[in-house]
Amino acid sequence: VQIRPGWNTLELRSRLIDGATAVDTVRVALSSRPAALTATRDRVLIQADGHATETLGFEVVDGLGLPVADGIVVNVVSGGELVDAVDVRPDTRGLQVLVTGARVALTTRPRNDTGRGVVVVECEGFTARTDVSFVAARKPFFATGLLDVRIGSFRKAGSGSGVGVDGYRDGVGVEGD
Repeated sequence: VQIRPGWNTLELRSRLIDGATAVDTVRVALSSRPAALTATRDRVLIQADGHATETLGFEVVDGLGLPVADGIVVNVVSGGELVDAVDVRPDTRGLQVLVTGARVALTTRPRNDTGRGVVVVECEGFTARTDVSFVAARKPFFATGLLDVRIGSFRKAGSGSGVGVDGYRDGVGVEGD
């Protein structure tokens, strides 16, 4: 049975013992060469705390929008130093990774310092990119002691004055020990 890239209809005919014919039809799809490569996210923000990582995703489909077969090689053109991936062709210059499930997943390396970079991948002449930004790690904020918050206003009419009124506050005030 010859199957061509795209949608194919397979028909199976069988002659039963009683002489009748049984027919069954199945539609199957065979993906062809990659025709599109897209990043699942344009930009990722990662905390520069030495532990945080993110997974960058790139989808590869053929001309009919079908997922391509596993095992197709995708080249990391730039930003290879930002990701932690196994090079499937170590004898070839650059970092090469394989498509699995119509997708390439690259995990970033954790960093302690802030900075930016771009991961660009290429497959069969198509490119996609994701901007990677390492931002300052969030520091916990703790307030200890006694905190006193007062919100109030003073309204006056005529030519009276607010001077001398105990506890008068105009706006918001915070006091702490």
